[in-house]
Amino acid sequence: FIGDSTMIQVGVAVINAVHWEMRGGSGGGGGGGCQEQLSVGLSSTLIGRALGVSNFGRRWVELANMSHSKAPGASTRPDIVVTSAGPHVTLLKDFELLLAQVVDEHRELFPEVKLVWQTQPGAGCAPSPLEEAPGKAFWARQHPKPQTRYNWPLFPAFDDAARARFAHPAASRENLFLLDVSPLALRADAHPGSRGDVPGDCVHSCLPGPLDHLVPRTLLHLMLHHGL
Repeated sequence: FIGDSTMIQVGVAVINAVHWEMRGGSGGGGGGGCQEQLSVGLSSTLIGRALGVSNFGRRWVELANMSHSKAPGASTRPDIVVTSAGPHVTLLKDFELLLAQVVDEHRELFPEVKLVWQTQPGAGCAPSPLEEAPGKAFWARQHPKPQTRYNWPLFPAFDDAARARFAHPAASRENLFLLDVSPLALRADAHPGSRGDVPGDCVHSCLPGPLDHLVPRTLLHLMLHHGL
């Protein structure tokens, strides 16, 4: 799992889910260990360029080329990379540039690796779940500084651009896949800022929460039914 802090949360949620299932749920038995094959890497824009509020972490290709396995003779490359970017990218044209570079680098350097792009995690705070996707009226009620700083209203356009790259009919033949977590946009009540725990944080997810339920199941669905 490679990306910004919201992507790190996704990775942690999946790692915890695998660990919990391998231990047999609340029974607590079982050896587990499969979670050790999973890892996270921090990269705010994936391509090492400042495209918005900040640029930190290594490029995704550097992180994907690092071995995280402790097993002797293990491959230095993962079988699957799940990645995303968005909050640290200011303009749609720069986001499209980022997508194009990631796809090109995958084709050139890691064509055998299955590359999964996750849609944006949802943003904005509300006291209860939304009945429809956030629109102009919703954004008008949000604090202007964080939504402008991290480009929340652009998230749907970012997702449309990602679908064009990762969900077209031939994408899976190129080892490109889309992890669609767009329902999280309806859970504007599930951010730390929604509960007052961290005022203004309306993009990270409360854990445990909807992220723990949606992402592991959606990822498993991709693996079982879509060739991931």
